[in-house]
Amino acid sequence: MHVRGEQRMAYIQTYFEGQLCGEVELSGKVMTIGRGSNCDIRIDNAAISSFHAILSPERGSFVIEDAASTNGLMVNGKRTQGHLLQFGDEVELPKHTLRYVEKASGLELPSAAVTHADQGQSATFEVDATELVDLIAARQQQNVPALTVQSARNGSTEYPLRKVHLTIGKGRECDVRIGGWRAPRLAATISRKADGFHLVPESGTDISINGTAVSKSWRLGHGDTIKMVDLTLSFTDPVTA
Repeated sequence: MHVRGEQRMAYIQTYFEGQLCGEVELSGKVMTIGRGSNCDIRIDNAAISSFHAILSPERGSFVIEDAASTNGLMVNGKRTQGHLLQFGDEVELPKHTLRYVEKASGLELPSAAVTHADQGQSATFEVDATELVDLIAARQQQNVPALTVQSARNGSTEYPLRKVHLTIGKGRECDVRIGGWRAPRLAATISRKADGFHLVPESGTDISINGTAVSKSWRLGHGDTIKMVDLTLSFTDPVTA
């Protein structure tokens, strides 16, 4: 099975409860969708994550991918982690719908609701269905936030942050195991929330982030360095890098 087409001028139209409220002309660059103020397509709704999804040009079209959001992504009524968009597709978000179209609406919209981007070059594309599945899976691997743990004993290990909670400690039930007589059973928890990932230290655990002692919840940013017991941990988030 092949998907064929020609990249023409493409738009994302934003609908709120059925009413058109915004329009974005797509270009040949990666674009972010979410509640965050620095997103290319910003949707101000508490049920939408700060970085909810990613739009990437691919083979003459665009792939939309879930960016480890809290409430997920649906395209044409089906939940998905990634989807190669075709004109007419509808991306469903809480109370909002994004429609992928090849023509502008022609309606008078507030200037703040219309965004023009540089046009990507025309191209034809041919994608094998199996290849597309592999492509989306590979891109999801690249876009997943991760925690890299470095220790003198075990070297470097990367933990993709796909779960809502990741626990760090000496206990057997912990996702990241640490050793040493000073290590507590549970040292800290990293939790995914609507605005990103937060590290929550347990009482009595000495933890520093970027050289600052931390005793309460800390929202992690790309490149943060965490130190606890005999470990050094690095947080990476390709979406916000």
